Amino acid sequence: MSCARRAPGLETPAAPPRGFFRVCAAFVLILVAGCATLRPDPPTVALAGLSLENATAFEQTVAAKLRVGNPNAVPLAIAGYRLELRLAGRSFAAATTDEALSLPAGGEALVDVRFVASTVSLLAALARAVQDGDAAPTVLGVVFADTAFGRVSVPIDEVGVLDALK
Repeated sequence: MSCARRAPGLETPAAPPRGFFRVCAAFVLILVAGCATLRPDPPTVALAGLSLENATAFEQTVAAKLRVGNPNAVPLAIAGYRLELRLAGRSFAAATTDEALSLPAGGEALVDVRFVASTVSLLAALARAVQDGDAAPTVLGVVFADTAFGRVSVPIDEVGVLDALK
């Protein structure tokens, strides 16, 4: 005989069918895996040109021409970027913008970017480049892409440098 009494009309809920939790876990895994594939492949970026645009005692403006390519099978809507210009592996200039750019599937575009460098950072990067013998500038950063599921950050970590700049 049980000491606890149940109120009339309150019954123990039926246990879920056998394997229910496994099916739910499998469904969640499939959903998560499917969402992970919605992130676009990173755009390809190559430095196509570089020139000193303006210089003062404290900072320089470096004009860069970047060749941006879309390796995806669908158009890529770029909503902006945050980039850094590196020399001998050392960051010396930065650029940030919310300028929109639309790249067709498999297409590419030349983009003008203005980097700002402090004199101290530029001199330190130049000194290291001379010391290491590596004077090829590269670009790293993040591109913000608009997708059907909102804005995503797409890192750029493999950047090509045109042979003319090496």
